[in-house]
Amino acid sequence: MNATQLWLIWQGILVPLAVGFTCRGRQRFVEWVTGLALNVEEHTITQSLVGLGRPGDWKALESFAEYGAWRGGPVTRTLTRLTGTAPGRLWHGYHVSAGDDTKVHRSGDHVWGA
Repeated sequence: MNATQLWLIWQGILVPLAVGFTCRGRQRFVEWVTGLALNVEEHTITQSLVGLGRPGDWKALESFAEYGAWRGGPVTRTLTRLTGTAPGRLWHGYHVSAGDDTKVHRSGDHVWGA
């Protein structure tokens, strides 16, 4: 696979998610997930930015990760559609799905690690 093909595949994943973000949020999200994809070591914000050659962006990306907002419905629907059509989507006969619950704080005896 050449770089052009890889870029088209990556854009095919990221562009549909754009509806869930503001313009600035979309920029930070793309920066973050691209850094995650390119980094084979630690998956931290700092390492993601080092992998992109942009370590100076750490404060902005950390703020996005901590305080950023996105429209959960469109993002969840897009992720569900993308995983529903992805190669290898069946895992032992089950369909894989994705969702984001990172903005939800849960606690109690029934929650692991609480």
